[in-house]
Amino acid sequence: MIALVLLSFVSATFAWGPISHQTFTCTGSQQFTGVDPQTCLSARSASDDGFGVLVGSDMPDALAFGRFNLSGSPGNGYQCTELSYLHSASFGIFMLQRTMTESFSFDARGFAIGFAGHVFGDFIGFFSKLLNNHRRGLLCAQHVGECKADILYLPLWSLMADMDAYFAMTNNIVASTLPDVSGIGQESYDFIASSSKLYNAQIDSSFKPVQASAVEQCVNFWRGNQQWVYQRAKLFTENALMREALLNEIQFFSTFNATTELSSFAAQQVNCAATLINSALQLAATKTSPLVVQQKALQQAVQLYSQGDCSP
Repeated sequence: MIALVLLSFVSATFAWGPISHQTFTCTGSQQFTGVDPQTCLSARSASDDGFGVLVGSDMPDALAFGRFNLSGSPGNGYQCTELSYLHSASFGIFMLQRTMTESFSFDARGFAIGFAGHVFGDFIGFFSKLLNNHRRGLLCAQHVGECKADILYLPLWSLMADMDAYFAMTNNIVASTLPDVSGIGQESYDFIASSSKLYNAQIDSSFKPVQASAVEQCVNFWRGNQQWVYQRAKLFTENALMREALLNEIQFFSTFNATTELSSFAAQQVNCAATLINSALQLAATKTSPLVVQQKALQQAVQLYSQGDCSP
């Protein structure tokens, strides 16, 4: 029952920032892929191990938040308006399982891992304190609001961008050169589109197939937001004064009053997200139904928080 309630929060399409998702998924997929997290986070071209993971890890938000494009509307041919249902862990797992039986001309496996890992990371970051013994995910912060449908998005996005800069700083990530959701291009748009048709036919008939052209429009809108986050992270990590300003801003948005509290909480969130991602990938490899993989992950998130593993 608790897992079903948690799903209702996750379905509201919350999100970490792109660098946070890349950190979680590169860490959580290490055992499954054999790629070291630092190697994954350093990937900058299609031939680098981990590149597909980096590109795929923010695609769910590109699809979900395209509706906020003020210059796009169905009247002028804009299709990325009602696609938040694609922000789905089970859909990501379905794409991953396709790569276990089919061949693709790009790193579809890494891309699908990044896509699914994104949503599993959200399960951790937006865990509501209403669900379990007053524990909460890091993104349910003091000036952001409880993790529910009326969460305050403007301060939330500031905190997410701050945490991206924080993870770039603590992992020595050169943020300004990270790939964005357009990094693979047409092959990834076609992959999502064909997978959505198969998911509709094989898993959930209410899941509407999406056109590759709609995915591309989402990407073209969202990549600008990603690049802004990357440049902001570069700014906040390039000298001691800016790093101090970053920590002060994070402490404003959250309930932390010391850098050590932030460090501990952030480490717990990374470890929990990585644990969840690894467990889901291992279960997916057994050809377990994508819906079951998602449900098991929701249950595991509750268990991890209950054990005190994810938050102070």
